[in-house]
Amino acid sequence: MIPSAWLILDRFPLLPSGKIDRKALAQQADSGAIIESLTVQYQAPVGNMEKLICQSWQDVLQVERVGRNDNFFALGGNSLTATKAVAIIQEQIYIQEHVQLDVPLKVWFEHPEVAVLATTLSNLVADATQQQSGVSDLDRIDSLLDELGV
Repeated sequence: MIPSAWLILDRFPLLPSGKIDRKALAQQADSGAIIESLTVQYQAPVGNMEKLICQSWQDVLQVERVGRNDNFFALGGNSLTATKAVAIIQEQIYIQEHVQLDVPLKVWFEHPEVAVLATTLSNLVADATQQQSGVSDLDRIDSLLDELGV
């Protein structure tokens, strides 16, 4: 588990027995001691690819809400859940874009934020679409050359 906040202390409050005084520790947190939050402010996903990623992460990580600035691993993701997310997203891209995309798992580790990952995946989809259409253009040219007897 990853903590959502850190409490900066000079030292732990101790009981006379030497154990940590949990009540005093809670009071220090409530009294305005320095707390640095590790969570990001929620921003709704923008565009189809971000929405697709957010929905798949919600399903795989079993979290209520995923925003465009969220980090897969900060939300509790690991290599196993990343593999599941990759499979779901590849399937959805095939259904929506009619593009067979093989997304390497390392993409998740290199781009664990929704917005950055969405841009990367959109670029991969565009490249794959262009390659697919390029093949069919070559087929048409070849067909025309055959018709001309060249």
